[in-house]
Amino acid sequence: ISLFTWRAALRIHSISATEVPPNFMTRRAITVFHVACRLGASNYLGIHSRLAEPFPEPPLHSHSPSASGLQHEQRRMLDKPGHEQVYGPMPARELDTEFKNLDQTEIKRFAALASEWWTPQGKFRTLHELGPVRLTYIRDRICDHYKRDPNAHRCLKGLRILDIGCGGGLIAEPLARLGAQIIAIDPGADAIQAARHHAEGQNLTIDYRVAQPEQLARENMAFDAVLCLEVVEHVPDMPAFVKICADLTTSTGLAIFSTINRTLKAFALAIVGAEYILRWLPVGTHSWDRFITPDELRAAMAAAGLEADDIRGMIFDPLGGTWQLSGDTNVNYFISAQRQTGDTPPDGVPPVLHA
Repeated sequence: ISLFTWRAALRIHSISATEVPPNFMTRRAITVFHVACRLGASNYLGIHSRLAEPFPEPPLHSHSPSASGLQHEQRRMLDKPGHEQVYGPMPARELDTEFKNLDQTEIKRFAALASEWWTPQGKFRTLHELGPVRLTYIRDRICDHYKRDPNAHRCLKGLRILDIGCGGGLIAEPLARLGAQIIAIDPGADAIQAARHHAEGQNLTIDYRVAQPEQLARENMAFDAVLCLEVVEHVPDMPAFVKICADLTTSTGLAIFSTINRTLKAFALAIVGAEYILRWLPVGTHSWDRFITPDELRAAMAAAGLEADDIRGMIFDPLGGTWQLSGDTNVNYFISAQRQTGDTPPDGVPPVLHA
């Protein structure tokens, strides 16, 4: 898709915005989308639907450029070589729940969508489409860590894996088929009910629990691999959450996170594009100020006793309609990490199972 096509599409949408109350699409939103085009947005999106929701305002913090200077700042950023462009540190957040990491608004939002978890063309369509690339990365990282053959039929046999924020079980199920012993937790009872129902229909044994990771940590549980996929951008206190994930990982274990970078490109694609234009996700799914840069996540890992050993981006191929692993971490990315203990995982054989 050429930059000219993108500009034409944006012009069309700016005209159609006059059909609804004014100010639903602001000049700044259009500016951010132009920036996304220059940053490579054509690799991700193709505009094909009319706007039906107000566009969100581009993120501005007190330490960020003023609205009047936004375009100048964006031009300055575009002139820099291809490094991640980030607006400021994450703001401090209030912690008002028992475990300090439970956002009731997020839980209610996903509870309302519980019936959609296993509808491939439904509200969680993007997660279904992300499934193959997520599973490939997880399988390959775990097999590499434990020196196993990722092409073996049950390559994860005997490994005890925790899936935090499992939702309807879109990742827990294929991992169980690969032989892993899965405990999958989510604070949403509706999601767990949907996950259990679907697993029963597939004759899969998965230990689904309505729980938070803090509860498992209090029980001194530990796992050979801990997964936290598209979760850390939804919790109020990311560093504390990462510390709990580290505590749940054995001394020879592996922790794998996936999340969204806090860049203008991510705002344009993951929020404006994915939620407001393409309707891949329900509007309001993400908050830009909760997006996390790789440096921030690595710092939280280091403070928690985890050492990052791999980082990989995910990009969407509009021609093939598939997601792929990439070196581009400006939007979606994975980070895997090991415990900083110096212990070596066993070669190929299942480790001793833990409590």
